[in-house]
Amino acid sequence: MPNCLNEERKQELCKTMASNLSTLRAKAGLTQGDLAERLGFARQTVSAIESNKRDMQWSTFSAIALFFSKDEEIRQLMTVMGILDDSVNAVLNITYEKENASNRKKLLMENLAKNMPVLRAKLGIDQHELADKIGVSQQMIVEIENGTRDMTWMVFVALTLLFLQNEKTKTLLPVVDIYTDDLKQFFAFNRDNINGEGK
Repeated sequence: MPNCLNEERKQELCKTMASNLSTLRAKAGLTQGDLAERLGFARQTVSAIESNKRDMQWSTFSAIALFFSKDEEIRQLMTVMGILDDSVNAVLNITYEKENASNRKKLLMENLAKNMPVLRAKLGIDQHELADKIGVSQQMIVEIENGTRDMTWMVFVALTLLFLQNEKTKTLLPVVDIYTDDLKQFFAFNRDNINGEGK
């Protein structure tokens, strides 16, 4: 199986996930608000995706897939639905979610939080615009940057994918020790074939 997904396949996966999101939530026993809180998203983001008023982005797909894949039954359900297959598992490298990676993940999240103002400045966007791009509240971005709120792994994934799709920030991530070799393996992308989500 290829370890990269083209843009067309990503869009197809996002649509499949979006159309099945309410079913997956119900299986997990979560309301829209519960899911949003666990992922660090705004509740309106989940609601808009489920009601087909907002297209799901690849970073959002990745965060949701990683979250639900922790439950074996839901992971199997996503496989049956056509959301997970060998190529998606390879790209997201679900095994990286194991507990033995937790300390490394914590360091990566802390490092990204510390460097977020610089990365935002490189993109020329404010906290509100950054929050809107990944579907979280502005308050969350403010609190993460102020150090009054811990970043979740789902938000880290969404932010990293966003910063990887822009040349100005993509080249900065390795310099500030965020896009490390083990993180490259997590995303299972090769350096010349990173396909970020559309704007």
